[in-house]
Amino acid sequence: MARVKNVEGGPSNEDLRPPPYLPSERKGKATKKLATKKHKFLDPDIERAAAVAAAADCAERGGGKLYIFLELVTQGSLAALYQNYRLQDSQVSAYTRQILNGLHYLHQQNVLHRDIKCANILVDASRLVKLADFGLAKEMSILNEAKSSKGTVTNKSVAKAKPYGPPADKWSLSCTVLERLTGKVPYPDMEWTHALLKIGKGILPEIPNTLSEDARNFIKKCVQANPNDRPSAAQLFEHPFVQNRCNNMASDVLIDC
Repeated sequence: MARVKNVEGGPSNEDLRPPPYLPSERKGKATKKLATKKHKFLDPDIERAAAVAAAADCAERGGGKLYIFLELVTQGSLAALYQNYRLQDSQVSAYTRQILNGLHYLHQQNVLHRDIKCANILVDASRLVKLADFGLAKEMSILNEAKSSKGTVTNKSVAKAKPYGPPADKWSLSCTVLERLTGKVPYPDMEWTHALLKIGKGILPEIPNTLSEDARNFIKKCVQANPNDRPSAAQLFEHPFVQNRCNNMASDVLIDC
């Protein structure tokens, strides 16, 4: 299900003007990326140039009208879901497998999400998840991995502003598992600045003994201090927690908190 928004007149001439600070060679790069349909999660300047070109083309084809298609995601975010319902292990497992599928695809495209958290994962009526909010996403380079302090706080590499790659997203993924199973964000009783210091020092979030052994093991493997020790996506797909498919998620009943 989707909603269509009709914007009369399309973008203005001012909107269609490329950013003045975008070098001409990058404008060409953006246009080429758009034309070949290979444009994906580039830096904001190129994204803006490509979006402007797409809006202009859309407005022209629509007779001066810009049509925006918005997908309806009825269940809201995973954060809203666990706040209203007590999620079972099998449900968290099924959602985690879907998130892992999305991350695996992004990493294959050399893209880091950098802001994986329950509030940025949306759920539709069929309980299929959608990774959202790519505002901090970054294209990776083999020779020059991302180095920034921006991103999900529950991530050691981000906290220490060290170069990082796909293992950083795996750390954040495991924190969403912890959050969904406990109903609390990691480091729940402290300010984010204090949490940042603990993460930077390698102090892991508390993993309650009440969680299943598979869930605890999955989280522990993903939050190992050395990023090189964290499992690959292929290894995580085979983990017993992710493979917990004894129950069909579609038939699982959501229990109110």
